[in-house]
Amino acid sequence: MIGLFLEGGHTCMPAITRGAALLSPDEWTVSETDSTSRAVCPGHEVSQHVVKRLEGLARENGDSTRSTTPLQVLHTLAAELPGGLPSPLYLSLRGDPVETRRRLCHPVHVFHATGALEVDSKVEVGELCGFASVTAKGSEDELTACAEAAKQSGRLAPSEPLLCLSFVCCGRRFYEEENRETLPLRLAFRDLKIGGFFAAGEIGPRPFGEAGGEREDESALMGFTSVHALLHFHGRGQVE
Repeated sequence: MIGLFLEGGHTCMPAITRGAALLSPDEWTVSETDSTSRAVCPGHEVSQHVVKRLEGLARENGDSTRSTTPLQVLHTLAAELPGGLPSPLYLSLRGDPVETRRRLCHPVHVFHATGALEVDSKVEVGELCGFASVTAKGSEDELTACAEAAKQSGRLAPSEPLLCLSFVCCGRRFYEEENRETLPLRLAFRDLKIGGFFAAGEIGPRPFGEAGGEREDESALMGFTSVHALLHFHGRGQVE
């Protein structure tokens, strides 16, 4: 069915969101890390990346800094958030305060004796970080930015997209409210027709608001994402 739709001249633009938003406005500077690798068999090695210490402004005195651990930050968040820590949970990183796109790391293990946190990729000293989770508001904002970028690219002009193929993670739960996953696209493209299905793992380029990796546009298997392909068929009529 999809193959029949794609046959012939068409333009395709991705609109991909995970919607990972910070759980707190507090942002910390990574002050101590440790990364090690060891060989497990010829040609293969295992790496461990640990965030040990963080520094940030003290809430009670914004002019002073305090040192803390990732575990202490998580304890504070768990006490402040209704229902405790959400799932999924990410360590959200950026290189400096002016960057808008963030790199997400998955927590792997907490060292309760030291408060350190093992994550699935290397973290550099000096990076800014906070803890984030998937939110409906974050996804709406990210999809709105996707739609605006698609319009500004000129690749879909002068016509609006006629069709959107959507692949949505079953774990997101936002679809319990009708059209929540696609509303920003429907608002941006008035006559958009949408079809697709829910999945347990999605393939596509990196979500619009995320950074990281040398080949960000290369498709990969992801989770907790909403992947949309905006399609315009050149010389075709209205899609029913």
